[in-house]
Amino acid sequence: MKKRLLSMACVVPLCLTMLPATALAEDLDNPPILSEENSPQTNENAALSAENALAGDESVEVSEETPAVSDDWKDNADVAWFTGSETQYILSTPEELAGLAQLVNQGESFQGKTILLGADMNLGNREWTPIGGGGSGKQFQGTFDGDGHTISNLKITRGLSYTDKNISIGFFGATQSGVVKNFTLHNVDVTGSGRVAAVVGGDANVESKITNVHVTGSIQISGYWYVGAILGNGYTSISDCSVVGDGAETSFVSITGGYAGGIVGFMGEGNCVTSGCTVRDLTVQGAHNGIGGVSGILHYGNTIQDCTAENVVVWQTVTPEEDGRIYAGAFAGTFLDNGGKTPPTLENCEFTGEIYSGPDRQDILEAERYVGSLWYGAHPPATVNIAGCTIHMPAVAQVNGQSYSDLSRAAEAAKPGDTISLLRDITSSTWSTIRNLSGITLEGNGHVLTLNTQAFQSNGGNTFRNFTLDLTGSADGYGIGAASGDVFQNVSLLSGKDLSYGIFISGTDNDHETVTVDNCTFDGMSHAIYDDKEGKLESLIVTNSTLKGGACLILCAPQGQFTGNTLDGTKLSIAGNDQTVTGNTLRNGSSISFYQDGSIFTGNHILSGSYLEFVQDNDQNWDLRDNDFGEEIILTTEVETVSVILPTLEKTGYTFAGWREGETTFLGGRPLLPHPKYDAHCPVGKDLLCWVRRGLQQRDFRLGP
Repeated sequence: MKKRLLSMACVVPLCLTMLPATALAEDLDNPPILSEENSPQTNENAALSAENALAGDESVEVSEETPAVSDDWKDNADVAWFTGSETQYILSTPEELAGLAQLVNQGESFQGKTILLGADMNLGNREWTPIGGGGSGKQFQGTFDGDGHTISNLKITRGLSYTDKNISIGFFGATQSGVVKNFTLHNVDVTGSGRVAAVVGGDANVESKITNVHVTGSIQISGYWYVGAILGNGYTSISDCSVVGDGAETSFVSITGGYAGGIVGFMGEGNCVTSGCTVRDLTVQGAHNGIGGVSGILHYGNTIQDCTAENVVVWQTVTPEEDGRIYAGAFAGTFLDNGGKTPPTLENCEFTGEIYSGPDRQDILEAERYVGSLWYGAHPPATVNIAGCTIHMPAVAQVNGQSYSDLSRAAEAAKPGDTISLLRDITSSTWSTIRNLSGITLEGNGHVLTLNTQAFQSNGGNTFRNFTLDLTGSADGYGIGAASGDVFQNVSLLSGKDLSYGIFISGTDNDHETVTVDNCTFDGMSHAIYDDKEGKLESLIVTNSTLKGGACLILCAPQGQFTGNTLDGTKLSIAGNDQTVTGNTLRNGSSISFYQDGSIFTGNHILSGSYLEFVQDNDQNWDLRDNDFGEEIILTTEVETVSVILPTLEKTGYTFAGWREGETTFLGGRPLLPHPKYDAHCPVGKDLLCWVRRGLQQRDFRLGP
């Protein structure tokens, strides 16, 4: 049982005499328009104004107030262009386009008729009513030919509740048996519940064929179920379309439920083809049942071909299924093959981007994840006919100018003297320990590795620097296996108590083996560093580092050095007799355990509440005078006898009287030795400086006046 013998404070009587600026940006898609009413006056107009003013009130015309413009296009619909007798209508204003929505939603299908755009149009982020769908129960069944024009700033705001009003949402809510082609939607902000897209929401029936339609700029499309940029949900063919956002960080297709794709959310089964399409600079994310760069699902009998996804992030945001299924893939999030009868086809497609799963964005670093896992209601085996497809995962590391999408491959390529440079953070729940590293430098560039098992096993002579290793989700034995010659610089290791050792050092029978740790942080694990006694490491040098969260350190190496470090609520064990422990700070109840004397212990700062303890060897002798204890010393022993010399304190205006507890005072600078009079029967409350373990109650010695 530990005995806490001394808790002292110095005998010193104390006397107390003691506005944000807002930046405005011009909307380039909505430039100010100068009309006759607000144009600069000519000299003639100015003269006429002056004459009217001089002529008196009778000659001054008072203009009527301009009526407020509605924020909803349905309130400004123009249907005067529609005669009902023509087979082709050319629309040139947003009001006429809104008139098309009104006519369709009132029951005019336009079957056999063509709508042709005659000009670019700016919808100005005013609320748009979908053409068909959206609770109307109607479909556009004609041909819509944009003739290469652009419709800008589409905005549709519906709720996420699965009601008729919020279903089949897009520029077109629902179409049937016609064609939608040849135009661009630039800047879209669309929200609905089910069957949501920028171009055609769909109503899960045979939709119009969609060809040569493009969505560009700021793309923000959100929904609950079946969401894509071109089509939400339907049965059709889509060809030569593109979705190009303004960046994967800002443009997205997002769902809270299931099925999202860069082109189509859910394409129904049976000979539906998506071909020649491009998705770029976009994030596709959502919870369930299929998140894909092109399509949410690759249904049986269907084909995705000649499609490209570039700088696309695919992310299934929920934790993978218990059976390991992850419904996220480069081209499709899930698939079905009709029991092997009509497997789908994926051919000549290329993906460059990132694939994640789980709320913490676990990397899926699989160069063959063309599609996500088999649909949740089906059972393997199942197949997809895949030919000529390529996935380029993002580069995570570089060696000699060559980039690698897998850190283990970079390590295999690195030769002694090479540097592996990390290019991005890595989060993985399927990590395999990288082994046999020798003589290389791993430059982390400030990145974070979030892993579920041991990161590296060194053969020695490596330098690890400038990265964070987060193992809070790991139950493995240790984080990094080190060997002689390894150097750790500015590395942070984070974990829970399930991790036994941050760095575990294995030495050999060779001479002069050293491991150096500088400016590192250890937080949470049971032991920050452990140098195996059986390994016979000669020197462990730890400098300018922080140990906290209970991360202890056992200094076993005979010539170990522990200098300039901070112990924050944790413990250092000095197991040797020729070690150097200098310039360290102990705070928040930290401790240092001395197993035997002989080591150098100077210049340390033991703050209030932290303490020193003496274990294992009897008859230890320690001079503590060259250390700073503030105004309290706490010493604890598990051995029978120990001798210490306490420091004296200096404080301007005061004279140090000694260390005292109760009625007993002890002078600084003199050894405290076991009292010769007492052995096993020290009386409690009198002559409390008894350093014999047997029968002694734990005592505190503190400062008194």
